[in-house]
Amino acid sequence: MSVRSQRTFWICIAVSLALHAIVFSELTGMISRPEPASTELTAELEPISPSPPPVIKPPPPKPAPSPRTTAPAPKPAAPAAPESPMPAVVPGVAELPPQEEAERPGAAAEPMASAETQPELPDEPAQAPSTPPDVPVAADDPPADVKLPQAGRITYEVFYGTEKFSVGRSVQTWSIDKTSYRLTSFSETTGLVGLFRPYLYSYVSEGRVEAGRLRPERFSARRGREGEREATASFDWEAHRLTFGASPSPRTVPLQAGTHDFLSFIYQLAQTALTPGRIQLLITTGTKLNRYVLEVGAEEDVDLPLGNV
Repeated sequence: MSVRSQRTFWICIAVSLALHAIVFSELTGMISRPEPASTELTAELEPISPSPPPVIKPPPPKPAPSPRTTAPAPKPAAPAAPESPMPAVVPGVAELPPQEEAERPGAAAEPMASAETQPELPDEPAQAPSTPPDVPVAADDPPADVKLPQAGRITYEVFYGTEKFSVGRSVQTWSIDKTSYRLTSFSETTGLVGLFRPYLYSYVSEGRVEAGRLRPERFSARRGREGEREATASFDWEAHRLTFGASPSPRTVPLQAGTHDFLSFIYQLAQTALTPGRIQLLITTGTKLNRYVLEVGAEEDVDLPLGNV
């Protein structure tokens, strides 16, 4: 191929390539998706005015105070009536110094009658308490038809709670014949109470029996953790003197008829025909001599496990 022919050939090739490029670009523009028009966003900055401060409501006004009511002037007090003279206190109940504990015999007599303790009387002068005119002495009542067995022994057990824990025991014994008697009472704590709080009471009463009535001659009382506190009472019926108290300073007072100790009065009441009313008892606990007034009510039937009595 000549040079002229080669030049013509390459010119034709170049023209063909140019035409293909033009056609291809147009076809590409026709089949391509139009791009969505962009959305312009415009932002403007505006100054914000400050919010107004909160409105504070003033507190409600206080209510006007109510006018005070002026109390009327007190009336002049009436002249005080002259005081009536204090009733005379009958001397007679002697007692030991305050450090001695007083026992309460009325508690032992609760099953039979309610006890009303008269006010204690001064120690000096040591005289037996006088008998109120309207209250007879228990010794004046006739003996009852019911007689106690000549000798006996009763044991009481004290339980606590539904589980029946043993907390105490008391043993009462008596021996009474036609001329003399001997009574004992021994009580103590048992179980855990006895282990942590041991305590005991022991009483012994001895004397004569005259016309169906007990006349105590000797009485002793012991109490404490080991019974270390002891007091005694001695009845001298011929000399009409009662000596009682703890050593070494016992007291002596006149002995009146019907006087009993803390133990003998229980058995005496059990053998006395009691009638409704009030009776007087003079009782010594070994440390004191007190006057007690028992009020006896009407007889009542009581339902017991052993039957109606």
